[in-house]
Amino acid sequence: MTINPNIVLEAGIALEPWRQNLLKAADLIRQHGLVKFFRGNEQDGYCMHGAIEKAMTGSTHTNNYETAREYEAIREQLRKTQAPLITNWGEIIPKYDWLKPEGIAGWNNLPDVTQDQVVSLMEAAALA
Repeated sequence: MTINPNIVLEAGIALEPWRQNLLKAADLIRQHGLVKFFRGNEQDGYCMHGAIEKAMTGSTHTNNYETAREYEAIREQLRKTQAPLITNWGEIIPKYDWLKPEGIAGWNNLPDVTQDQVVSLMEAAALA
């Protein structure tokens, strides 16, 4: 299910800042597209890390992924919904790789992972 963060915010639903950041990040990817292997920008699109950092700090060049609540929520959502991930080439990515902070980028960068999947995961994490 796709959730428009503007509708949630306009409805006056009080969300913690980390939830708002995840919804804003999902909206950035929805509006500008998904990129892989770099954090991105408005012209090319954003990866998950880049969009979250942009929503949190206004810049894609910060590194909050080890401590920020936004990333804990993403990792928890991955634990709930993915086990283990299998790529196009049949390689299994062990849980310990994609649950690490840097593993979120690894999941984002998998060839099979789509923009819709990234946006859905971020919205589910924000509203869990």
